[in-house]
Amino acid sequence: DTYPRYPPIWFSDSEDPILTRIFDQLRVTEPVNFTVDRQVKMLVTQLCRYKHMNFPPELEKLCPDFDPQLPSPDSIIPSESAPQSSDPGSDPDDTGFEDEDVPLNDPFDDSVSSDDRSEYDGISSQDAERLEKLKANQLQLCAEGVTKGSIQSSVRLMKELRDIYRSESYKQGVFTVEMQNDSLYDWKVKLYKVDQDSELYKDLQSLAEHPSLEDHIGLQFLFKETYPYEPPFVRIIYPIIEKGYVQAGGAICMELLTKQGWSSAYDIESVIMQLAATLVKGCARINFNASQSQYSLRRAQRTYHGIVQIHEKKGWYTPPQADG
Repeated sequence: DTYPRYPPIWFSDSEDPILTRIFDQLRVTEPVNFTVDRQVKMLVTQLCRYKHMNFPPELEKLCPDFDPQLPSPDSIIPSESAPQSSDPGSDPDDTGFEDEDVPLNDPFDDSVSSDDRSEYDGISSQDAERLEKLKANQLQLCAEGVTKGSIQSSVRLMKELRDIYRSESYKQGVFTVEMQNDSLYDWKVKLYKVDQDSELYKDLQSLAEHPSLEDHIGLQFLFKETYPYEPPFVRIIYPIIEKGYVQAGGAICMELLTKQGWSSAYDIESVIMQLAATLVKGCARINFNASQSQYSLRRAQRTYHGIVQIHEKKGWYTPPQADG
């Protein structure tokens, strides 16, 4: 439903960090390059460069007027894929984040990026302040030895947050992101906009005029120290939603949000947009009269585990291509 306003979601079963970074390039490219033909040309170009293979002759026939200008894959190793030392005498406690361009006491500094953008280019001063506060908080927790999660997951989440602050969907007010209790592992996402042709969009319009309800859909994203190799747990906080693949307690029935359907190449902005599209596709409607007590974290987690068990046994339904 969001294509071609947003790029396709690419993923691979491989955990190769270069592939993950190539997928990042496809996501943050100019909107004119969101079409499938241009995305495929960019993807094949980078894969051929990465594997040192000749370009297939068919590639020139695909968007002949489009010449992808992208940095070499060899120069875009992401910061979260820290190289492992081959020195048998190396320190076993070495985190792998040592780099001549990155201060050793600040593993969350990702100012040296593949496309030479400074750390906060394209980010508002207000959001940059939030990032600085989060980074300082993470460093303080590390120093005290009480940090939640892992350095790898924290670095990845900081990058995700920077990318969201740069994204057009965020800047256009489609959604906002807040850290609960300044925790990098507990996000509250406020979804304000969905497909304007949907009934859910009309409900959101009415929601904005309701005297006692919030004017958006509230979502909670909980991350583990294993992120991005395991998906976040996502639930609806409010309002009460019927259909749209929303289950008891606010749990969400999406293969994408399970280990079976997740890929470390996915990014949170794409997950948010895919979730919005799924709500619309499932004909979600807001129940303005239901008690908010129906939704809770514990109940949503219990429902989610039940969903996973059912689909592990029976599999997931794949709709016909005609249904999108």
